[in-house]
Amino acid sequence: MDKILPKVFANPIDKKIGNVQDTFYEGIRQDRHDFKTIERKINEIFSSKNFVYKSQVLITTKEGTALKTIVGRTGISLLDISGGVIPISSILDIEKK
Repeated sequence: MDKILPKVFANPIDKKIGNVQDTFYEGIRQDRHDFKTIERKINEIFSSKNFVYKSQVLITTKEGTALKTIVGRTGISLLDISGGVIPISSILDIEKK
């Protein structure tokens, strides 16, 4: 049972190792009250248990704020009940009413 293991070469360390560094970075501070993206908010509206066919939302765009009834979406826009198309890229905020 006494097996003699081969000797292992251990390289001697003769210099100071400085791989532990203290790093601090402070980026631009942003308000942390709402990190939901517009895409996530839209997904939550359409995946809600209360969404059957249409949902009334308050949409804030670059032009202003409007109360719309949305019925569907495409890849890049929302469709409202009156046949209007609202580009998702122009939406600044959306909330369900």
